[in-house]
Amino acid sequence: MAFLVTLPAGGSAATTASIDYSKTHVAWRYDALSGAYLRWTDNTPHTDALTGQQLAFENIVVISAYHDEVDLFPEKYYGEEKSLYIELLDEGPMTLLRNGQAFEGRWHRTSERDMFSFTTPAGEVLPLKPGGPSSRSFGVGLNNW
Repeated sequence: MAFLVTLPAGGSAATTASIDYSKTHVAWRYDALSGAYLRWTDNTPHTDALTGQQLAFENIVVISAYHDEVDLFPEKYYGEEKSLYIELLDEGPMTLLRNGQAFEGRWHRTSERDMFSFTTPAGEVLPLKPGGPSSRSFGVGLNNW
C-alpha cells in the first residue's frame, strides 16, 4: 500500500457512500471538520464498543469482488447453514474515498499472504491518505461484483 498526504488528481466529490448487505445497510458520511468518513449501520452511528466513539476513517476502500453463497458445515446442523465465499485474489474494480473525494481504480492481490495494492485505471499507484496519530486510517467495504 502507498500513502501520500497530497490529494491525487482525478477525484470526484464524494461525501457519502453506502453498501447494502443482505441484512444490514452501511453508510459512510464525510465529516470535513475531522477529515474522516463516519460509519453508520442501519441509520445509527456505528460506535466502538470500548470507547463509545463513532467509527471514523480517513480512507474507505470499496472492493468489488465475486461473492458466492456456499453451504457451511451442512453435516453439523439440522437444515442448511449458508455462508459467503468472497474471491479476494487476482484483481477487480475498487473505489477509494478520501478527503471528500472518490477515486476509481483496481485492487490487486496475488496470494492470501499479500497485502492489497490499488492502482488507477491507467495502472499508476493510487495512494491512501496517511492517518493521524489518534485516527484509524483505513476502512473496507465489500461490494458484490
